[in-house]
Amino acid sequence: LDTFSNSILRSSVIEYFGSKLDEISIALVLNPNVLGLYSKIKELVIMLGTFSSKIICRPWFYLSSRFKRKSVFLIWFSSLLISLILGILFIPLILFLLGLIVNFLGDNWSAMNEYLFVIGIMVYLYFVVTFSRYTLLGLDLPDKQLIVDRIAFLMRALFYASFIFILYDPNVFELINIFYIEITLYLLVFIMQIFLMYQVLKSIYSSNEFLSN
Repeated sequence: LDTFSNSILRSSVIEYFGSKLDEISIALVLNPNVLGLYSKIKELVIMLGTFSSKIICRPWFYLSSRFKRKSVFLIWFSSLLISLILGILFIPLILFLLGLIVNFLGDNWSAMNEYLFVIGIMVYLYFVVTFSRYTLLGLDLPDKQLIVDRIAFLMRALFYASFIFILYDPNVFELINIFYIEITLYLLVFIMQIFLMYQVLKSIYSSNEFLSN
């Protein structure tokens, strides 16, 4: 239990500091207006992602810790597949709802309407990464998730260091470039989580759990 708690705590600390690297990078090279717009979009993404986490991911953690690994893997895979299909089918509705939320924020944030599609992608990736994280925790693999978080932090630091010192060009920079970095980082984390879940699947086969059940 102590090892589990320590892994969760370390992951939370790493995730917290890693989540600040983008804003620090933007603050070093861009004007406050751009930083304000980015921070508001990020706040909206986290708010919507956290909402999905509370109603889906956290209850799923308690369930996954009680189910057999075979069932957890099948539910994880099916849930992600269904969420992807639904997300694609309901793109117009999702963009419409995001537009309503942005308009509710007021005219000062109307520039966010240009990034509705990006916001939708980031919210979805936030959800699948969080859902996979809680799945790994439910499978009693906090140490593996901690490794993913450490690698993700290093990748994030490398990406933004490269952005500041190598890639940034004030003549061609657009805020969308930062979102591309964030989407890439989300995808890389998700790929690592998929690899870990693949290892879970291999362990199921090697232990003949499918046959015994």
